[in-house]
Amino acid sequence: MSSAQQARADALRAFSARPKFVPTDYYTGVHDPVQRQQFNERLNQLAGELNPLVKSADPKPALLRAFERAWPTFELADTEDREAALSYFEELMKVFGVESSDGLLSRLAYGFDAKLSPEARQRAALAEMTDEERALVAQFERLTAANVAVELRRLLGTPLLDQPMGMAWARNGDTKNLISLTQMQGTWVLSWMLRGQLWGRKLP
Repeated sequence: MSSAQQARADALRAFSARPKFVPTDYYTGVHDPVQRQQFNERLNQLAGELNPLVKSADPKPALLRAFERAWPTFELADTEDREAALSYFEELMKVFGVESSDGLLSRLAYGFDAKLSPEARQRAALAEMTDEERALVAQFERLTAANVAVELRRLLGTPLLDQPMGMAWARNGDTKNLISLTQMQGTWVLSWMLRGQLWGRKLP
């Protein structure tokens, strides 16, 4: 094992040995000891999964896949705790010399890559869609504020959420495939969160 590989292995061991999700000057920590232990154990498990990558010349793809597998443990936590989990992911990236997550951490945090411009997000979302999904977008493009509520009910059925200021549909019962209609500053906005991408438009 080279000195660089040994340094990675040592860093992973130190990461696993250190208590995590504890209070700091900038973070209140996870107060529930059971949840804190669960979060610590999942991060330590993650570090163990990364051990085989110590000798890898290109650890990035497997590292990011490991992050995606680990994230469900943290995705329903409070905002501060999710951000803490992501900071630990970033720490592990540094161990392996990985400088960018290619938008993955942003997608985990926000559901989409917040660093992209709205135009780039639109292109990325459309590129991820199937022909059937793009056909549905084509119908969305014809909607106006006057007919959107009626037409979305016709296209999508009964909404999961139905309130005066917004509606939402989970396609096929999948809350990660979410179509939302929301009123923002007097304007209706239609958005579709799908496979980590966000498509949206303001309605005339």
